[in-house]
Amino acid sequence: MSDAPSGREPYGDEPSAYETSGEGPSREGPYEKAAFGTGSPRPGQEPSEEALLEAVLAYGGGNRRTRHPHRELVEGVRKIERHQLLRARTVRCVETREEEDAEHHGPLDLSGRPRYRDELRDHVLAAPKDAHERLTLELVREGSDREIICSCDNGRIACTGCEGRGSHQCPDPETALCPECLGVGSCAHCPDVPRDPPARRAGTGKPAPGGKPGPGGKPPVAPAARPVRGAEAPPRTTCARCRRKEAACASCRGRGVIACTTCGGSHVVQCEECRGSRRIEHKQCGGKGSVVRWVRGVVRRRPSATALALPRRSWPRQVRHRLDRRTADWRELTTAGGDPFSVPDGVDRIHRRSLEGHLARDTREIAREVSVRSLRLTRLKLVNQPNWVFYVLPDERGLTVTRVPSRQLLLRASGATAGALTVLVLLLVLLG
Repeated sequence: MSDAPSGREPYGDEPSAYETSGEGPSREGPYEKAAFGTGSPRPGQEPSEEALLEAVLAYGGGNRRTRHPHRELVEGVRKIERHQLLRARTVRCVETREEEDAEHHGPLDLSGRPRYRDELRDHVLAAPKDAHERLTLELVREGSDREIICSCDNGRIACTGCEGRGSHQCPDPETALCPECLGVGSCAHCPDVPRDPPARRAGTGKPAPGGKPGPGGKPPVAPAARPVRGAEAPPRTTCARCRRKEAACASCRGRGVIACTTCGGSHVVQCEECRGSRRIEHKQCGGKGSVVRWVRGVVRRRPSATALALPRRSWPRQVRHRLDRRTADWRELTTAGGDPFSVPDGVDRIHRRSLEGHLARDTREIAREVSVRSLRLTRLKLVNQPNWVFYVLPDERGLTVTRVPSRQLLLRASGATAGALTVLVLLLVLLG
């Protein structure tokens, strides 16, 4: 448990805003004269100083051999601080309501859903049984639901990409020269594939470079040179034109050209949208042929928990351990009449404003559960033991004391450690 957002470990004698006032100058705080009470503290009441000093004396904070131990201990008290520790937790059941236009593809029966009239915020629901309730409720506004029969053919329409044909014209149906023979000597017996005559420039009478432009306005292909035969002739196959065996180029089989890689020479490609089926699903109805539309109201209830720990400071680790134990005497505080929006009785004035902000009403909450617990913690410093700070808190057995090192002791210890390390470093330097 940590009573403050700070993650550092504080010193045992860190100054506090809750110090008591009295006589006697001191850097840690003024001296407070003891006003002795009688008897041990009652449950839920702040322990008297006599009870506190008795607990510290039993722990070892005074001299047991003296005749008046309390008087000697009081004369040696340097500072007494009293703190009220509060732990508050509020669970709110928050309700949200939303309206939206809903749509469902195909038939849908909404007769079994709850309905509301006019405005969703005016619809009355049963109050939650407790603040931890979770609920998601869907409602239908009366008169808003209707089924619309779609104008499509049972959820299917003609493909808009190919207009119901199932295919497209190939965008680039040209045939290309064979990459192996380049159209020259593709068959040893058949004549070469005739080429288009070169185009001529307008008004010059001279042939244009590259010959005739290709289909689709593509730039003309430069005339290919006759391939140079190496020492090893490429493999030959049966010619597709003259049927001579081992006479034609294996790549084009004597044709001198290869078919279009897009359409395979058919000049037609399949429609990618309908995959050749000529019909596609109608998106407006999801392929169901009808649409159900209505106004949907959604009511959601969710628990939202917030916690508050006062005062907002970090106590020593040993003290936090005591506070978190089950034996710590945390007392539940309640309000008169059980009003969950009011500050409970018994809260100190210094904590009331923070607790009021924690208990403020949320505009969306419809139920809440509040728990406010209180514990009295006392912090003492003695003149005859300046190296220690004593924390006294009640538990189910009475008052328990926790002793932690003071700031002066920690500073001296850290200084001694630093000095020892310095000497060690110097010795290592001299010996090395």
